[in-house]
Amino acid sequence: MENYRRKIVDQFFSPRGDGKLKLAEARKAIRAYRRATGNLAGTIDLMLTYVESGTAFTREFGDINGSFYNSLESVLNEMAQLLLGEGSGLYPRFRERVQRLSTHAAHIGWGYGDALRDRLKILKANWLAIGAC
Repeated sequence: MENYRRKIVDQFFSPRGDGKLKLAEARKAIRAYRRATGNLAGTIDLMLTYVESGTAFTREFGDINGSFYNSLESVLNEMAQLLLGEGSGLYPRFRERVQRLSTHAAHIGWGYGDALRDRLKILKANWLAIGAC
């Protein structure tokens, strides 16, 4: 798991410091992990790592471009679908990280902060509804 996490983080914050975003490589690491392990919780964890890393990159270096945020939103949406579906019982495991992510993304432009906040509200409401059953 940690090898895959490192592959993801390195695409945003390269240890060589070359500053080249390789989002396709990071997404490939998530898919490779899921194929290799079938571990849903680990896959969601890596997806969250991807979105957290992209958010941290923006906070550190400033706004990027629309396609960058589209990629982050795409992974966020995939992660949310997993948490709303087959992984619905896993939300508590990731709740703190998700809340922290929402706070960190609050003022990011390109509609990213708003999209993230809206998606996370749905996750929280769904989890509360499941807990109420």
